[in-house]
Amino acid sequence: MSPRPYRLGERAVAVADTRRRIVDAARDLLCEGGRQRSVEDVARRADVARATVYQHYRSKLGLVEAVLADLEERADLARLTWVITETPPAGLLRATIVDGCRYWATDPVLARRILGLTAADPDAAALVARHDEGRLALLRTVVGRLDAAGLLGVAPEEALDVLWLLTGFDAYDTLALPRGRTTDAVGVLLADLADARLGTPRHH
Repeated sequence: MSPRPYRLGERAVAVADTRRRIVDAARDLLCEGGRQRSVEDVARRADVARATVYQHYRSKLGLVEAVLADLEERADLARLTWVITETPPAGLLRATIVDGCRYWATDPVLARRILGLTAADPDAAALVARHDEGRLALLRTVVGRLDAAGLLGVAPEEALDVLWLLTGFDAYDTLALPRGRTTDAVGVLLADLADARLGTPRHH
């Protein structure tokens, strides 16, 4: 048996470990705040050469994108997508908001820091905007399913605006830490607000 597949397997593990250390370092430095961090800072924290960081992620923005992708994986975006597409319409609105809060609760410090970057960095703002397009597409699915089931009490575009507001990080973050509410309690409150605004079918 050739040792080549084994060596290739070892290399894949080493590459994955390197990428993991780089992303973890970038995440930690973002969350620490303070002065603006450089690729050199990330490389030093990850114990790799700066060229290695560029080899894997090409740029500082590429690092931020990798950190965002890692957050989505840790927050289980796939589960949230499943909830939105598979939950029966009667429980869809509440499930979307409650599970959305659990999504944001995965790493609120990081979410706060990344949103903070958008105020000063147009490239970071464009990156976050692309991710927001994904959230908007999921919310359109929610609204479409509720509308098809006759469960919307307002026009679909208004429902989309309400859900955009109530499922955003700011809505979760405003109620969680400052108000001392648990993630589930925040989800229930926001879901009640959504029910109150959207849950009365229109009269035709």
